[in-house]
Amino acid sequence: MKNILAIGNAASRIVAGLEKYDKYSVFRICNEQNYKKNCFLVTEYDDPEKYDNPDVLKGNKILGKIKEQVDIFVCGASISSALTLVVSQALSKKGVKINIVYFQPDLEFVSPEQALMERSAFNILQQYTRSGVFEKITLVSNKQLEKFVDSINVMNYYEQINEVFCSTYYMIDVYKNTQPVLSTFRKTKETCRISTIGVSNLSCED
Repeated sequence: MKNILAIGNAASRIVAGLEKYDKYSVFRICNEQNYKKNCFLVTEYDDPEKYDNPDVLKGNKILGKIKEQVDIFVCGASISSALTLVVSQALSKKGVKINIVYFQPDLEFVSPEQALMERSAFNILQQYTRSGVFEKITLVSNKQLEKFVDSINVMNYYEQINEVFCSTYYMIDVYKNTQPVLSTFRKTKETCRISTIGVSNLSCED
């Protein structure tokens, strides 16, 4: 099974859409008490620097369950995204290979503090990926996900775009593990570590 670790409340809600698939083992680090399984509750802080401390993870048991490889889901505008490096360091010490799935919010609707947090997380995580600390980072834009929702509803905005992402993420994993009849793909170079999810229309002539 593939390990998924959500850091923060927003990421924890996103991965809820993956729990229906048997392919994934889902873990969470957040401060919402809505989850009964594989969840470690952390204290909620207003200062991101307080999350950048290994002591925040004292008493957690879920990191010990993660072996070999994990995809870490994180939303850059969340203050708790500051936990990402601390968590990654703990997992790296165990030899776990780490991929980052990074969600960028619509920056028109975040506070100045959230925008600053997002900019910092966005750049730092990419830099760590380039240096080889992370195997890969996949950048996901909430604003782009909106375009694939038939009728966006403000009341269910996040549920709708999260469903679009989760179904896409799952199908990508399905196709990765399916032997193609014909293929134009080639092995990715080791230096190609930053990616996103693209959409193509096979019937388009342009």
